Amino acid sequence: MRELNAMPGVMRDQIENTIATTAIAEKSDPAPDYASAHAKMVELGRKGRLNDSTINRFAISGEYTNIVAALALLTGSPTDVIERLIASDSIEGVVLACKASRLDWATANAIVKHRPGHSPVPAEELEKAKKTFETFSLSAAQRTVRF
Repeated sequence: MRELNAMPGVMRDQIENTIATTAIAEKSDPAPDYASAHAKMVELGRKGRLNDSTINRFAISGEYTNIVAALALLTGSPTDVIERLIASDSIEGVVLACKASRLDWATANAIVKHRPGHSPVPAEELEKAKKTFETFSLSAAQRTVRF
């Protein structure tokens, strides 16, 4: 908790603001089937296959319904919170959700780089996100994502 409190207030405010106020852009497509994706993630977890490799593959192939369901399952957060973090222009929240899910940086980086509807993330922003990922403890990231 000390690490979380030691982080700049601006970063914490950005994450809180993203979770509290980010609305998902209206889509003409039907709402994603998170129930089906959640069941799939539970089954993968039961088989021991819900891991970095699988989630990285989902990111590369653009299967964000599966990523939302996987991160929600692994963090214990509601799918709508994870969906907002992924849809947000700010990447800190999704990076912390990846850390809270016990994913490695390569997978978090793939998730950030391949988010649908987002332009490429500048290298400086990715470097800042990597530092956040590396400095936050697992427990602090889990508490931050769950609040």
